[in-house]
Amino acid sequence: MKSRVTSRILMVASCAISVGLFVIINITAAENQTNSIRENVPSVIVGEIWQSKHQVTLKGHGIIEPLESTQLVTEVTGKIIYWHPSLVPGGLVERDTLLLSIERETYQAAVLNAKEKVALARAELIVEQAKSDVASQEAKSFNDGDVPELYLRQPQLQQAQLALDSSLASLRIAKKELYNCDIYAPFDGLVVSREVGQRQYVNQGQKVAMLHNVEYGEVQVPIAGFERHFLPVKLGHVNALVSGHQQAVRNAQVVRDLGVIDTQTRMLRIVVRVKDPYSLSTNQPILRFGEFVETSFTGKTIDSVYLVPQKSVINNELWLIDANNKLQRKSVSILRAKDNRYVVTGNLGSSAIVVLNVPEYPRTGMLVNPIRQKESIL
Repeated sequence: MKSRVTSRILMVASCAISVGLFVIINITAAENQTNSIRENVPSVIVGEIWQSKHQVTLKGHGIIEPLESTQLVTEVTGKIIYWHPSLVPGGLVERDTLLLSIERETYQAAVLNAKEKVALARAELIVEQAKSDVASQEAKSFNDGDVPELYLRQPQLQQAQLALDSSLASLRIAKKELYNCDIYAPFDGLVVSREVGQRQYVNQGQKVAMLHNVEYGEVQVPIAGFERHFLPVKLGHVNALVSGHQQAVRNAQVVRDLGVIDTQTRMLRIVVRVKDPYSLSTNQPILRFGEFVETSFTGKTIDSVYLVPQKSVINNELWLIDANNKLQRKSVSILRAKDNRYVVTGNLGSSAIVVLNVPEYPRTGMLVNPIRQKESIL
């Protein structure tokens, strides 16, 4: 009797042990399978992007050049008796500075002679006017209504008036020639060359110096065809920055474009103007003519675009992940590149989670393990 009970107890115990082992084996297998599945899900780094407005900044390069250059010439003949110490190549002169003088004695004498002729002509006119007045009074006693002009001395009076006008014109010319003995700077200028020396005799129309206008400098910046769409509607007085050597940065303005497309490069050139590049009236950094500079200015504002890292765009496509951590492929249009980013448009919604390192063989609906990047992706 006892042996039967014992055998039954052993049988039940062995069954319980078998069932327990079976359950443990199944649980372990399920866990291993789950772990295997998790190990096969690729991990990707993701970041969030948002739909927003984007202010385009256009950059370009060019050479700063003078607004204008002037060749100074003499307007009178004579010997040079003075020239300014800064009238040498590389010298800077301010507007209305006396640059050189030509001997004046001959032209001072001409002014005195002209004044004498004016005085004589004015006296002659007064005499003729008096004679004409006397003749007019005498003519009133005549019975005849018509009095000849010659009797009234009208021709002589007109001749005296013309003589006075001629002498006044000669005086103006003489004064102008005397004034032209001195040559002044027409603007704040940089002396490029001087072609005369002290005590040198010069003729009328002889070249004496070449000056660059330093009140303004201009940079012609080429804009590529794909960038022209982002230019402001009106270019006049658009604020800009010009950067030269040693981080010299000056404020400037976009004033115009040249109005034509270059037939060789197919680019449009715009003109950026810098005030006082040689800093004659300021303490700002100097930008010298001929210097290669970088310009930047704001263009149009683009609505409903996204800024995305360039490495995330493959063949004009972005890989996103949805709420279930599955890959989704979206087509985008690249508008322009900015630093290491693209400005793109597409049907991505107000925001999206973009994959920064795409798996080796991505496919739509593929399950991934997203890892958020701590730093901003932009």
